[in-house]
Amino acid sequence: MLAPVLLGLVCSLSPPDPGARLVELPIAERLRILDKNAEAEFLNVAPEVRFDHAIVSYNGNASNLEQIEVRTGSLQKVGKWSPLVKNGPHGKAISDIQLAQSATRLDLRIRLKSSTEHPRMLAVAFGLPKAAPQKASRVLKATTIPSDTWRSNWGPPDSLGTAAAVIAFWRTALGMDDMPATLPSFISTVKVSPASDSISSLALAAGQFRGVLSYGSFFLGMGDLELWIGASLPVICRVGQEFAVVVGFDARGNPQTLLGGKLRVMDRKTFTEKWATSGYAVVLIHPNPLGTPESTRPDRWLNKEHDG
Repeated sequence: MLAPVLLGLVCSLSPPDPGARLVELPIAERLRILDKNAEAEFLNVAPEVRFDHAIVSYNGNASNLEQIEVRTGSLQKVGKWSPLVKNGPHGKAISDIQLAQSATRLDLRIRLKSSTEHPRMLAVAFGLPKAAPQKASRVLKATTIPSDTWRSNWGPPDSLGTAAAVIAFWRTALGMDDMPATLPSFISTVKVSPASDSISSLALAAGQFRGVLSYGSFFLGMGDLELWIGASLPVICRVGQEFAVVVGFDARGNPQTLLGGKLRVMDRKTFTEKWATSGYAVVLIHPNPLGTPESTRPDRWLNKEHDG
């Protein structure tokens, strides 16, 4: 059995942080070889964070991922291990973690089928939808990230189409011809269930491609979103029960979105209210390495170089 790897078990005397937080795990350093497969275990991943929603993001070959298990609770009491990875006839899916009551501890362990191929990135994002949203006045002028990609048909908003659209955008923008240009070719390549509607599954799907990072996280509100669009970085937002690729804003601050395979403008207030129900959850897909926007809270997205 793998010896536990303890990450930050010593707690601060300050109360748990209720804000969004993204924690990258040192998976390549912590894997233990067991016969032909490999395992790693992380205890108390983010001891200062209180959360009721978490997203696990895995970048690497989906076929090599056997299982991810988590358990949640507190330092005094922790629950049972629960599997997140499900295997279906059309590919894998990873469930998001949604708790009825908030927790202050999350343990994670991962098993790979082969020890010869390591994942490029493993991260956990923590969110608390009831946390106060970011108070930021609108400062971004009307802007749109230009691309013919947004005119293509990317399927219903509860499918992998949003991740496929962003991958196709980067394929064109960066000249990465080895990336798929259509939804059918994307689905046939990623080995992820096309019916997956979890953020973790979207991150897994786009995380198959070298040259990009793909992960779920939580923004603090429209201010973060405007930072990314201002840097010409499209963002996938969980808007109610649907996913929308935000590609710009009009002169009134209404987001321009790719939703349900069509480019449309959404009322800013309506968009914000629906997005808030997910705790401002996002999927971020961007080239690796890439300078992501500067922020007073850089622990909401990755901004360092990764291998591959």
